[in-house]
Amino acid sequence: MRFYFNAKCLAILISVTIFQLSEAQTASWSPVFNLPLNAVHTSLLPNGKVLMWGRIEENDLPIIWDPATKTYVSVPTPSVNVFCTGHNFLADGSLLVAGGHIAYDIGTKDLLAFDCYRNVWKRLPDMKYDRWYPGALTLANGQIFIAAGSYTDSTGAIKGRQYPEIYDPETNTISELTNGYFRDFKYYPNMYTTTDTKIMLHRPVFGFRKLNPFNTTNIWAGSDPTGFKFEQFSFARYLPNKVLSVSSIKDVDFKIAGRFDANTNVWTRISDSVGGRRDCDTTILANGQVLITGGSNVFADPTTATLQSELYDPTTDTLTPGPSETIARVYHSSAVLLPDGSVLKVGSGSGGSPKNVRQKNGEIYYPWYYSSATRPVITFAPTVLSYGSTNSISVATTKPLREAALIRMGSTTHGINFSQVYVPIPLGNTGTGSANTVKVPSSKGDIPPGPYMLVLVNTDGEPSVAKLVTVGNDLAKPLLTGYADVLGTIANVTNDGLVAQDTNFGVVNVPINTKNLDVAMGEFEFTSTKKFVSSFRVRTGTRWAMGGTLKAEAWNCVDGAWEILGTANAGTSGSTSTITTYFERRLNAREYVDQTTKKVRIRITFRNPAVARPLSNAELDVLALYFTY
Repeated sequence: MRFYFNAKCLAILISVTIFQLSEAQTASWSPVFNLPLNAVHTSLLPNGKVLMWGRIEENDLPIIWDPATKTYVSVPTPSVNVFCTGHNFLADGSLLVAGGHIAYDIGTKDLLAFDCYRNVWKRLPDMKYDRWYPGALTLANGQIFIAAGSYTDSTGAIKGRQYPEIYDPETNTISELTNGYFRDFKYYPNMYTTTDTKIMLHRPVFGFRKLNPFNTTNIWAGSDPTGFKFEQFSFARYLPNKVLSVSSIKDVDFKIAGRFDANTNVWTRISDSVGGRRDCDTTILANGQVLITGGSNVFADPTTATLQSELYDPTTDTLTPGPSETIARVYHSSAVLLPDGSVLKVGSGSGGSPKNVRQKNGEIYYPWYYSSATRPVITFAPTVLSYGSTNSISVATTKPLREAALIRMGSTTHGINFSQVYVPIPLGNTGTGSANTVKVPSSKGDIPPGPYMLVLVNTDGEPSVAKLVTVGNDLAKPLLTGYADVLGTIANVTNDGLVAQDTNFGVVNVPINTKNLDVAMGEFEFTSTKKFVSSFRVRTGTRWAMGGTLKAEAWNCVDGAWEILGTANAGTSGSTSTITTYFERRLNAREYVDQTTKKVRIRITFRNPAVARPLSNAELDVLALYFTY
C-alpha cells in the first residue's frame, strides 16, 4: 500500500503532532508530600481510598490513605508479613493477598482478604504452597488464579512454583491446578484474561503462554519470540487483548516499548523510551492513554533513574515525553490511577542496592485533561452493573461523547499492576443530552467481576471523574428459599429468588412517655441456597415513628456477634408519610451466612426520641422489610 502526502495532509500531520506534544507538556506533578511509609504495594479500593504497605521489617505497616484529605489510618495485618505478595480483587470488591515474606525467596502459604468498608483483614484458607513474588489474577468466574512465586528447597536452591492454585470465594476453598504445570518461572508473571476467558501469561525473557483454566485436559501453549525478551518490565492492558510493555531486552537495552496483540500473538516494537525504564510503572489513564513513569538504567540505582514521564496514545501508537517527577522512583515504587483521573506515584527503596534510599513520600501526576472545564460529568449511575445489561445514566456535557469505559481498580507492586484494564463500552448516544445509557458487555474475560471505575470520554479525549461501580453482581449470589420471623412482628413474606419481603405491615408497641428506650422490632432469619453472598441490603419502611431512630444489625457468624449495619431517622410523630431506609453491606458478606445452616439473621431495633412526651399513637408501624442481595 502506498501513501501520498499533499500539503493538506502534511498540515494535518503537523497539527496532530503538536496536539500530542501539548497534551503531555500541559500535564504537571504535585509537590512532594510525606507518607508514614515507603509504599511498595499500592491498591485503589472500591471506596476510593488507597491501601499501601511496604517492608514490614522496616515498620512500613499497611495504611489506608485518603486522597481527598491526605490523611491515613493504620490497618495492620493479623501477624502476616505481606511484603512481596501478589494481590487482586475478588468479585465482591475485597482485596485478596497471596503469599508473604520470611526472607529472600522464602515465602508463606498465607491467604488474606481486606475489606475496605470495615478496614479489617480476614484470614482465608492457607495455600498448599508457600510463595514469594506470586502472581494473582481474577478469572471470568470470580475465582482467583495464583501462579509462580519462588521458594528455597532443602538444598538451598531457589526454584519457581510449578503448579498454580485457584481460590474459590463461593466455597472459601483453595485447590491445586495440576494441568497448569509450569517450569522455569519464578517472579511476578504478567497475566491477564483474554476475551475468550483464557489466561495469557508473559514470562520475562522466555515469551508467552496461554492456558484454559476451565479445561482440565488443557495445558499451557505458546512460543518464545526473539527480540522481546523483557526483564524487569511493566505492562498495561490498555484494550481487551492489547498490552503495552515497557522495559528491556535482557542485559542489553532498558528502554524498549512494545505492544502485544493477543489476537495474533504478535509483538510490535513501538519506539524507545526517553530513558532507562527498568522497574518502571505503566498506568492506564481515565481516557485510555497510558502513563509511563519511573525506572532506571541500572537495577535499584536512583542515580541512573529516568525522571521524565511519557504518554502512550493507542490511537496514534506513539510515545510523547511529559513533565518530570521530583523524586527518583525505581525498584519498589508503585503507581495507581485515582477516581478523579490523576495518578498517585509513591515509594522506591527498601532493598536491591544501598543506593536505593527509602522514599516515604508521594507525588501526584495531573494529566493534561485534569483541570479542563469541559470534562463530562456523570450526575447519576448505578453502583452495581450486570453483564449484558443496559443501564440508565445521567450526564452533563458541553461536548459530544466519544465513549464510555470501565477501568478496573489498580493493584500494583514491583512494576506489575495485577488488575488494571481499560474496556470501552457502548453508549446509548454520543450527543450532549443529559439522559443516556451504558451497556455492559457479556464477555467476562474482558471484564472480570469486581470493582471498576465508570468514566465517560468526550471527543477531545477528556474523561469524567469516575463513578465507582461493581461489575458482576450476578455471580455467586444466593437464592432465598426459606424465611422465618423469629419474633413474630412481620408475616406473609414472599420468596421469588431475588427478594424476601413483606408488604403487610406489623405493629410494634412503644411505651408512652419514655425516652432513649430501645424497642425490639424483630429478628428475622433468611435461608439461602449458597454459602457466599457478594452483598446484601435491608430495606425498612416506617411511620408513626415520633422522631425516633432505627438501627439495623446483622449476625456475623465468624465473629459470633451482632454487627451494626447502620442507624437512620425513622419518621416524625403523627405522620402517615413513610420513611424508607436502606442498610447495606457490600463486602465479605459470606461472614453473614452460617456455613452449616445457610441462615442469615437480621435484627431491627427502634429507639424512642430523647425527649419524652405524650403520644397520640403509641405504636410504630413497620410497613415493609426487604432482604436483597
